[in-house]
Amino acid sequence: MTTLRTFNNFGHMVPFDSTRWHNPPKLIEVMHKGTPILLRAKGSDVYTPTIANDDGIYYVMTIDRMYQYVGMSLFVVKDEHNGQEPIPSDGVEPLSEIFLQSDHEIESMLGSRGLDYSDMTIARRLASYLNEVAW
Repeated sequence: MTTLRTFNNFGHMVPFDSTRWHNPPKLIEVMHKGTPILLRAKGSDVYTPTIANDDGIYYVMTIDRMYQYVGMSLFVVKDEHNGQEPIPSDGVEPLSEIFLQSDHEIESMLGSRGLDYSDMTIARRLASYLNEVAW
C-alpha cells in the first residue's frame, strides 16, 4: 500500500477582487527543496509519499462526489542540482494520470463503496495504481 501525506501550500493563490481568491487554471504551486515549482494539473489536493519528499514525487487529486468522478495525476519533479533537465517555467507535465467517472470504473478501482471512502483512502488506492503503471 502506498503511504501518502497531505501537502498544503496556498502561497500561489492570487486575489481577483477584494473578497475572493482564485487559482490560475491548471497550475498548482508546490515547494520542492525550497524552490517553488508549478505543476500543470487540475485538482485541489496534493499528496507526497514522505514528509521530506526528496524524490520530488507529487500526486494531485480531484474528486467530486456530486457529479461522481475522481482523478489523479502523478508528477516527478527533477532536481537540476543532480544534472537532470531544468524544471520548465510554465509547469511540470504529469508523468501519468487516471480519471474515473462511471460507477463501474470507480467501484472496480476503489472498491464496493466507491466514492464513500475517505479522501486519503481514495488517494492511496489511486496512487498505488499510478505507481504500477508509471514505473
